[in-house]
Amino acid sequence: MSLINQVLKDIDERRSAEHSENKTDLDDLHFAHIPKRKSKTKPVIITSIASLSVVAMVVVGIFVLRQVSPIDSESQQLSEVSDTGHTVVAEVTAPVRTQERSAKENRVQPKAKTKPRAVKPAAKVVVTDAVRTRETRVVIEEESETAVALSSKTELAAEAGEELDDSPVKFTRSNVPMRPEQKAELSYQNGYDHLRAKRHRKAEQSLRQALVAESSHVKARELLSGIYIKQGRWIEASELLRDGLTYTPEHLTFSKLYARALMQLNQDAKAITILKKYAPAVNSDPNYFAILAALYQRQNQHGHAADVYAKLVSINPNKGVWWVGLGISLEALGRQQDALQAYAHARKTGNLHNEVARFTNNRLVALEEINFPSD
Repeated sequence: MSLINQVLKDIDERRSAEHSENKTDLDDLHFAHIPKRKSKTKPVIITSIASLSVVAMVVVGIFVLRQVSPIDSESQQLSEVSDTGHTVVAEVTAPVRTQERSAKENRVQPKAKTKPRAVKPAAKVVVTDAVRTRETRVVIEEESETAVALSSKTELAAEAGEELDDSPVKFTRSNVPMRPEQKAELSYQNGYDHLRAKRHRKAEQSLRQALVAESSHVKARELLSGIYIKQGRWIEASELLRDGLTYTPEHLTFSKLYARALMQLNQDAKAITILKKYAPAVNSDPNYFAILAALYQRQNQHGHAADVYAKLVSINPNKGVWWVGLGISLEALGRQQDALQAYAHARKTGNLHNEVARFTNNRLVALEEINFPSD
């Protein structure tokens, strides 16, 4: 309003100046009959023009003040942001987007391979506070929509009468089923423990379970066959060992035990066939061939028996029982001198059991009586 006052003051000064110019010396005299001067039209015109100018300036001033006041408030907010270093959130209504523009913005544009362009120096961009406040308003609206969505879900759950469980998630360890070999090994260990505690029935049951889980479990089959042999269950033992040879034919214990079971079942020929089929090298397992030699003798195949015993005593000369076996086969073949020497070697070893020792001594006496020389 200071501008309007200044304008009015100028008008008053102009009027006083004009009045002083038209004033004459006669105006100061007080004559009763002085003729009046005719009023001039020029001051009236000037006054009218001045009044119109004042009105126009007042209108223009009001319009300018209305336009300047928002800018001043925005400049003040912008200065507050620059001073404090914090963003001032203003309530600015976001511009209304048309449907066509929204569709274009929501449409996913495929990423095209473009050649890298030369980076130009960024021009200095003046960001008005209106743009900042508009972007801030959009972010606030998105966050508020997310919060409203979460709160609405919570309210729906509460209205449905459901209890909200905010406790931490607990993880439980599920029992993983054991593999067949693991089951077999566990059952074998149980059977072994039962056998040591002389619980033979439970041991047999556990060992059978081990073989059901894994048929090729060697230890379980071997231990179970030992239980059958001790109990004189030769048929069950032979069947068990026969199946074992189909799974692990290289396991010599199965063939030896199977041959013994067959011997008890008076199936010597079959036992010889099994031993010959799975026979290893003589040096690797001499006991294996000792069984074979005994079976040859039982089948009156003394030639094969003598050959096997001769190999065995060459490997281990201190085994007295093998010398006895060799003497028996040689005597059966009519080779009494060789038999007498074999019996003599057997007695020298000093490791013959009582019964075998008596047999050996008897054979030596019998052969000496028929004048066969001894060492």
